[in-house]
Amino acid sequence: LYSIEFSSIYDEEAAMALGQALKADMVVLGKAGAAESFNRMGDEKTFESTINLTVYDLASGTAVIQENTQATAKSDMASTGIVDALTRAADQAGQDLGVKIDTFWRQSLRKEKNFDLAIEGENFLSRFIALKRRIRDIRDIENMQPRQIGADSAVMEIVYKGTPKQFADAVM
Repeated sequence: LYSIEFSSIYDEEAAMALGQALKADMVVLGKAGAAESFNRMGDEKTFESTINLTVYDLASGTAVIQENTQATAKSDMASTGIVDALTRAADQAGQDLGVKIDTFWRQSLRKEKNFDLAIEGENFLSRFIALKRRIRDIRDIENMQPRQIGADSAVMEIVYKGTPKQFADAVM
């Protein structure tokens, strides 16, 4: 549907491209595995599982969170023990990952981003003044300073709590 091909199930670039096509903010890639442990508890076998998750921030295109979780379970049947161990690891990984993602977003949204906004057009001065007043009313703008002003164009430095895309959405 999106013409994105995965070279493997661990293709980070394809996963991020799919995330961007779906307008996601983050993508999570993971691996899970389980096997019987050498340790035994009486007649029951012990099973160990591991889940490794990597969270990518699509705005920066980088891995921002790593979550590695291990769990064990005991059972006399391999199928039950493996499922139990994976279920325990998945539950714990989900809880831990939720906390880490919340922390990431709180820190990320607090950061101010600086970027330049280029404006140009006809009847520039009166329209520029009106646009500047409207932009000042946008929530989370910390500062706005002219860098360059000409007869039919200007460049403004914007200090905004959010991404340039979020700013563009607010302007629209």
